[in-house]
Amino acid sequence: MAPLPDWRALVYKLSPSTPAEGYGFLVTEDQSTVYFFVTSEGGVCYIGTNLIIDQWQHIVGTYKENIGAEPDIKLFINGEEIDSYNCDGYSPAANNKPLYIGGNPDNDGYAPYEFKGIIDEVRIYNRALSATEIQEHYNGTFTDESGLVGLWHFDEGSGTNATDASGNGNNGTLINNPQWVSVP
Repeated sequence: MAPLPDWRALVYKLSPSTPAEGYGFLVTEDQSTVYFFVTSEGGVCYIGTNLIIDQWQHIVGTYKENIGAEPDIKLFINGEEIDSYNCDGYSPAANNKPLYIGGNPDNDGYAPYEFKGIIDEVRIYNRALSATEIQEHYNGTFTDESGLVGLWHFDEGSGTNATDASGNGNNGTLINNPQWVSVP
């Protein structure tokens, strides 16, 4: 795998001081490529693909430890599997680090981190969704929300709160004056 370029965070759960704990989505600084990654004591395992600039895209990454079996991580764009990779030996540790959406204020001197674009409907599950479930999410026909840990619609319209609609109380605080916009 080639080294990652400078990047910006879409969804990010990682502390630079403890890189064995984390996962997320990153985009290149020009926002033309997205990467889904998981980290563990073994390092970073990631997959990526090109994006279409200025076009809505439904992006999903899944992780399921499958030592010696099918790929551990998969990347889906608009309901279709784009890439997968077997990350044998990678098993991210559970952690209580913050989850950042659209950036990471604790960037510890790294690249810019702040995403320049619109993010909507972020969901985190404690299980890997199947390809069928991901297609259902893309089509808006999903029904099985088992394992849903967090869901942020970003439909508050104003203020600095991001309400978790999963029922788990993982509410967030918006910083750096994000703009509220209507999305298609």
